[in-house]
Amino acid sequence: MGLNYFLPSLSAKGHHENPLTRAFLSTLRFSPNLLKSFYQLVLEGLPDENSRGHLPRAHVLDLSELQIETQRGSLGTEADVYVSVLITNDPPVMPELISRSDRKAVYDGVITFGQRIKLFVENKPRKDHVWHGQLNPRVADVPEEALLLDKASVVSWRDLVEAINQLVSFRTVGGGERQALVDLREFMHLHHPHLNPYRSLDQCGDSHELIELRIESLLKQIAANDALVKYHQGWAYYIEADGHAGIERIGLILENPGKPEWYLKLFIGYADTVQQSRAFYNRNLDLSAFERFEEQGLMPHGNFHFSFMQRHLVWYRTTQEQVRSYVKYWHDQTDEIGQYKVGEIKVALQRWFNARLLNDDADKAAELDKSFFQTGRPTVNVAPGFVLTRTWNKETALRLDKTDALAKEIRKAIVDGLGIMREDPKFLK
Repeated sequence: MGLNYFLPSLSAKGHHENPLTRAFLSTLRFSPNLLKSFYQLVLEGLPDENSRGHLPRAHVLDLSELQIETQRGSLGTEADVYVSVLITNDPPVMPELISRSDRKAVYDGVITFGQRIKLFVENKPRKDHVWHGQLNPRVADVPEEALLLDKASVVSWRDLVEAINQLVSFRTVGGGERQALVDLREFMHLHHPHLNPYRSLDQCGDSHELIELRIESLLKQIAANDALVKYHQGWAYYIEADGHAGIERIGLILENPGKPEWYLKLFIGYADTVQQSRAFYNRNLDLSAFERFEEQGLMPHGNFHFSFMQRHLVWYRTTQEQVRSYVKYWHDQTDEIGQYKVGEIKVALQRWFNARLLNDDADKAAELDKSFFQTGRPTVNVAPGFVLTRTWNKETALRLDKTDALAKEIRKAIVDGLGIMREDPKFLK
């Protein structure tokens, strides 16, 4: 049966699983190196030595009678050993046994090694779409005398992408084989970017989605447990600062997403709400930390804002020269943090302008009118937020991540940042 080389069918777009299966299986035809890598992953994907013992090792695999087919309603010619193979993004737990089934089967892929071995493949790019019944063969397709392994082999797309990346980098792989591997990788980056292993930033290119996924994995490397790493829509992946009053989350932000000039910014945000502000400024803060921030690569910022309920309304800027005085002021004047009547705001703002905590920007008057003076809101909350940031430009981030040093630097920056609270992060490994 012929395969359409990487081209979606009329009934399926490139991001659907069938074109991906077709592209992958066709590449196996052009690349014996990828075929052997895949077969090795199938071996490793079997859950026990007993199952693996029924299959030959990759280096003695007979490829003389190889058949690779896709979207088949039957398994075709008979073989001695039958193996159910699931390819997915994050391998799920597979407690159910493989058995012959009465279902009407359509096999995503069938790979036959002569009369010896037959792999029947189910491709599910997202593990949430896996239905165990799809992993069972049809009764009529497996002879009674043949051996059907009772456990599926689960292969990760991440491992496959790593194998493809590695093969592309080998000088010994060239010509049509290398071009097929490159084309497959580009097809996957275009239509299935979530399958990239994102184990280093240099594998992600300038893809917004891939870099975001790498950011998630970087934070999970340093967080005390994966559940603390979350995503705030429209902002960033962050670590929940569990166990520390005065701070809720620490984000790692992708700036200039999708552009060649992207960079990473660590955002340590204190005192974002009234409750957090009171908890933060009531501490015995180490104001001498400001003397260390520059050499630690940390940049302090004031983040003063008005809010109503859970909605932030208007921010005021604080210059770098003002930040230390800004933090000391609120540390000494915690009684000025909290809820104000709207009629009290202008007087309070003038007091803070006079104390050189905030800058009286002319365009803020219109924002204040629109946000609460002309809305009829009776009250507004004052939260004098404080932020520490550290940035890594693209070149630096790529270099550090190649040696696993980036995660360590992010962790150290967080530890340094929490030094102002005289605390070690409880939410880090």
